[in-house]
Amino acid sequence: MHERRVQFWRLLRIDEEIRARRYPTAEKLAALFEVSRRTIERDIEFLRDRYDAPIDYDAKRRGYFYASETFFLKSLFLSDEELFAVAVFEKTLRQYRNTPIEARLQAVFSKLAALLPEDLVSVSTLWLDDGVTFISEPAPAIEPEIFEAVFSAVKRKRALKFFYRSLEQNEPSLRVCEPYHIVCQRGAWYVIGRCREKNDVRIFAFSRMSGISLLERDAFAVPEDFKLADYIDTNVGVWLGKRTPFTVRLLFSPAVGVFAEEHLWSDEQKVKVLSDKSVEVSFSTTQFEEIMRFCLGQGATVKVLEPPELVQAVRKEAAKVAGMYEVW
Repeated sequence: MHERRVQFWRLLRIDEEIRARRYPTAEKLAALFEVSRRTIERDIEFLRDRYDAPIDYDAKRRGYFYASETFFLKSLFLSDEELFAVAVFEKTLRQYRNTPIEARLQAVFSKLAALLPEDLVSVSTLWLDDGVTFISEPAPAIEPEIFEAVFSAVKRKRALKFFYRSLEQNEPSLRVCEPYHIVCQRGAWYVIGRCREKNDVRIFAFSRMSGISLLERDAFAVPEDFKLADYIDTNVGVWLGKRTPFTVRLLFSPAVGVFAEEHLWSDEQKVKVLSDKSVEVSFSTTQFEEIMRFCLGQGATVKVLEPPELVQAVRKEAAKVAGMYEVW
């Protein structure tokens, strides 16, 4: 197998030399790869027979060239580790089943698989079934036309018109949005853009859109001062709340100390392990509501130290929860 790998890489380099119109000779290629002239001649024959490479010999330039400019060598060689990554990638597609993006990802995977030489490697992901499991976040159903319209609008810088049902509304309202950026968080899809009705940048969930249409003649430009970091935190969430980052300090009990040490909220977070094995974590974020929900979900294992408004918000919400379970 080692010799076949060496040959395959040599074929790629030969293709590169010919494609660059260097008109390489068998002698020059043999010297380049430190092999015999006969080895190069066999490589050339292999390219002609196996890949139908239109390789001709130019008597004046005394070297090889491609008779057709449209030919290209379909080739891709992967290491064992890379093959594993490809296999895992195929399995991760399952979390996108029943969504329009599944077909596109599957097409990408199929193209990669088609590039693999059949006699050199054989990729099967069946062996991963018992060894790797992906548990994805349950995602709401999204109509295919929503995906198509939003992705097209962001790419072509066209406004969107749709009906939108916010968390507080029972009935959807008509919106016109200039979409700037698409975000996928834990399987849920969102688009960030300027809502003309509110005259402000908002975040819209794909799953709460309906009756969507792309306004072909309504072009716009993304403002130069638009910064994605002002609206989302890639480590925490996409909920639009505070646009100015604030510092969060959380105290985790020893029972979840290891989790606190290994969890990533920010690339610049600070983690301090105290004498009783409790862990204090501090970081900067814009995601007030998301952090509040996280703290409430952790129960008594995490305590908010700052900012004061977050302490008050968690305390108030916790009191509401406790009130729901009072003995009547």
